[in-house]
Parts: sequence; structure tokens; C-alpha cells
Amino acid sequence: MSFGDIDYKAVLAITVLIYILAFVWYGPLFGKLWMKLAKVTKAETKENSMQKMVLGFVNTFVTVLFTALFVMIAGGVTWADGALVGFYISIGFAGTIMFSSMLWAKKPFNLFLLDGIFRLVTFMLIGALYAWWPY
Repeated sequence: MSFGDIDYKAVLAITVLIYILAFVWYGPLFGKLWMKLAKVTKAETKENSMQKMVLGFVNTFVTVLFTALFVMIAGGVTWADGALVGFYISIGFAGTIMFSSMLWAKKPFNLFLLDGIFRLVTFMLIGALYAWWPY
């Protein structure tokens, strides 16, 4: 399996979906709580917002791309296979890195939980959607 085997239309579509989910998660659903836990003001969120949005989209694309690659390497063919790969990536990579950051950067545990649950949901969703995608 290589990057040449990836369905880039699926990756782009899933990227857009995850980007929208992030907007909802860190906006209407948990935006105020996130700002409080992260000690970020509304004004700070608006600083260089276009640049942050573009870089955030590129970051999401790379996340979806590599998750898709791992789903393919693992032989994921059902949505459950893909979700399991996403679960493993979330816990084994994203979760452990975020936990170290919480410990050493002295971030609040509740911020770790809020961000960690988002990562768990998104990695599982990415994996499930990519494995399910008809390619």
C-alpha cells in the first residue's frame, strides 16, 4: 500500500466533513468551555484567523490522508474495521502525545478530555468513513 493507492476524492470529502465537525465542536457545542480551559480570549481566536483556518484545513487533510493509509495497510474493508484503526491511532498516537503535553505544559486535565474525546471521535469517524467509502 502506498499513497498512490489512496482515493484522494474520499480524503478530500472526509477532510471537509471533519473540518465542519471541528467548527461545530469548538464553536457552538464546546467553544466557550474550550476557551475557558485553554485560557484563550475571543479576541485571540480572531488573530490571524484566516491563516489558522487554512493551516487547520491542511492539517486535517494530512490527518485524514495518513489515517486512510493506515486503514488500507490494516486491510480495513468495513466501517467497523476503519473505526477500530481510528481508535488505535487515537489512543496510541494522538492520545499519548496529548497526555504528555498536558503533563509537561501544565494544561488542565479537562482540556485534555475535551480535546481527546474530539480526537477519538474524529479518528474513528475518519477510519470508518474511509473503509466504507466505495473505492
